[in-house]
Amino acid sequence: MTALRRHRQRSLGRRRLRTVPVHLLTGSSELEIRGLYRAIHGTSPSPGLIPTAAGLFSTRYNQAQCSLFAGLYRRLGGPAIHRQVEAEALIQAYDLFRHLLLSSFGPGTAAWLDLTGAWVLARDLRTGAAWLRACSHCRARYLVAEGSGQPPTCPYCALRDEWKRKRAVGPP
Repeated sequence: MTALRRHRQRSLGRRRLRTVPVHLLTGSSELEIRGLYRAIHGTSPSPGLIPTAAGLFSTRYNQAQCSLFAGLYRRLGGPAIHRQVEAEALIQAYDLFRHLLLSSFGPGTAAWLDLTGAWVLARDLRTGAAWLRACSHCRARYLVAEGSGQPPTCPYCALRDEWKRKRAVGPP
């Protein structure tokens, strides 16, 4: 195993990325990845199916977080993200995403989107199951996915409008 692959495998394992994405990004065996995960965290990796991008944003807030990550990933990964999931761009975009949330909303702010979810978004951007669209009103890019329960409109504008409505009504 090359030093770069070993470093990437440990880095992704420390960040609790699920076994299948680590396998696809590093080429390491799933058995090897599970062993490394247990050695790092003292527990087995989470089992179960990996969701689709559409399954990740059941609310406008979640869609906005997914959109923020996807925009960062696209900016850092460039056109190559449509050919393959770019591991370095994935990690850098996720770290920047978390930094932006913490710096905007303060310590204790939890990112709803984890690294496995970020990988799902990157995978679905690559396959075309999810895509970024530009809002005609605010010009922000937002994520749309096949089969999503959310309307294919800008979540930022929708959240802003909801906030304005609540503010106009006042406290109960």
